[in-house]
Amino acid sequence: MKAKLGKFSRHDAWVEGHAPKNEKTETEYDKDIKKKIRICENEVEEGKWKPEGRDDILARAIGKAEHPGRVRGVGTHVGITKYFGKTTRRGDASKKLHKIARLMMRMLETGEKSSEKELDMVQEVIKER
Repeated sequence: MKAKLGKFSRHDAWVEGHAPKNEKTETEYDKDIKKKIRICENEVEEGKWKPEGRDDILARAIGKAEHPGRVRGVGTHVGITKYFGKTTRRGDASKKLHKIARLMMRMLETGEKSSEKELDMVQEVIKER
């Protein structure tokens, strides 16, 4: 998890970037997001949830996932993959599920029992879900 940008986290950078020049220039939206950021920080400190990858404090406070090719609070030349890292592809789990289905069909047709390796594969897929 890349939660820090130098000495700032992504949500700290967002707060700094949305600091008002004076009280009259701060929007209600910015005030609301800053309040939600403080609430999320407290929840993390209390252990109610753990920020992981794209589900970090800023994403929860704003209530939206990042746009493709854009990450709030980290500058213009940092994309989602560069900041959060690569995600696992859904296709991998789908292939494993098909393999499990074929295995189960074979077992039903032939009456054979599954091997330890096959059971381990099934448990691995279940954990991923």
